[in-house]
Amino acid sequence: MFRVTLLSTLGLVACQDEQSSLLQTASRDNALAKRAQNVVYAEDEDALDDAMEGKKCTAWLADEAVAKAHDELETFRTEMKELGYEQRVKDHVKIGAYCPAMLVDTALTFLGTPCEDREHALAECTKGLTETCKYEKKAIEKMIEMVKKTIKKEWEAAQKLINQFPRELRPELPHINFE
Repeated sequence: MFRVTLLSTLGLVACQDEQSSLLQTASRDNALAKRAQNVVYAEDEDALDDAMEGKKCTAWLADEAVAKAHDELETFRTEMKELGYEQRVKDHVKIGAYCPAMLVDTALTFLGTPCEDREHALAECTKGLTETCKYEKKAIEKMIEMVKKTIKKEWEAAQKLINQFPRELRPELPHINFE
C-alpha cells in the first residue's frame, strides 16, 4: 500500500511538473503569437493608412478634374451614352482627363494637398490614363456588340421584306454569319 501511495504521489508530482511545463510553453507561445499579431496588425494599419492616403489623393484629383475639365468630361460622358455605353465614369477616368493639364503645368507641386507631392500625383495620373484606356476599350467592345445586333436585326428585316416578293423577282442574298 505504501508503495502504491508513493508511486501515485510521484506520478502526481510528475504530472504537475509536466502540466506546469506545458502551461509555461503555452503561455510563451501565446505571448509570441500576440506579439506577432500586434506587429502584423501595426503593419496592416500602416498599409491601410497608406492606402487611405492614396484614396484621398485619388478623390481629390478626381474633384480637381471635374472642376478643371468639367466640360470635357461631360462631353465624353454624353458621347459614350449616345454610343450606347452608360457605365459610370470612375475617379481614375476623370483623373485621366485632367492628366494633360497636370503634365503641361510644371508649376503644380501639389504641396499641401492629399497627394503630398507632384510625383505621387503623376503616379495617380498614370493610373488614370490606364483606367481611361480600359474604360474606352470596354466602351468600344460594347458598341461593337450593339452595332452587330443592329446590323443583324436590319439584315433580317431586309430578308423578310425581300421574301415578300415573288420568287422569280427575288435577288440571291449571301449568307452572313453574325457570330
